[in-house]
Amino acid sequence: MKTKDQSTQKVKNYLTHLQTYGKMPKVIHIDHRQKFVNDSLLEWLYSKGMKVHMTAPHSPSQNRVTECMNWSLKDLARAMCFATDLPVFLWKQAIAHVAYVHNHTYSSAVRDATPYERWHGKKPNISHLCKFGTPVWILLQGQKMLPKMEPCSRRCALVGYDDGSKLVLYYSAETRKILTLRNFCFLEPSDTPTDPERIVITADNIAHEGES
Repeated sequence: MKTKDQSTQKVKNYLTHLQTYGKMPKVIHIDHRQKFVNDSLLEWLYSKGMKVHMTAPHSPSQNRVTECMNWSLKDLARAMCFATDLPVFLWKQAIAHVAYVHNHTYSSAVRDATPYERWHGKKPNISHLCKFGTPVWILLQGQKMLPKMEPCSRRCALVGYDDGSKLVLYYSAETRKILTLRNFCFLEPSDTPTDPERIVITADNIAHEGES
């Protein structure tokens, strides 16, 4: 969200999404912040027959599960951005990637099924999962005049997935934008350098730390 006043509509959109899949909750647990406790949202929730449980003011411990999850996602996202030397403004994509991985893994609370399995009723396929910031080669498309001897692909950084494993979200250092594409390729493990020295991701070239 760009602004906090969008939260009311975001909650409505997500609950409508759940209702479409026949998973409409009966109770919503929220805090007393004004972005949640407002007449517009409360009237909409009551019209759906939902109960609203609100925590006491300045009592985040009453919403412990959510607060712990938020801290875990934030800490892991910070670690991933730091480890990959990617720009800080990619923190939203880092958190989304952590949440995506979390939904495909087991937890101490639920040991017999992943969140994905509980939602879809089948085990997830995680063969496509790669680390955040993994180099990905993107096919150059839509170029009006692409020189014949120029490379047909460009090295970018993986920052997430869309539509399962069919599409990848990648960060282009040249444009400083996050784009989506289905024509991509990861290097096979045998083709990657064995030197553990970290690689700095730039727009069009690969440079090891310390090199000019």
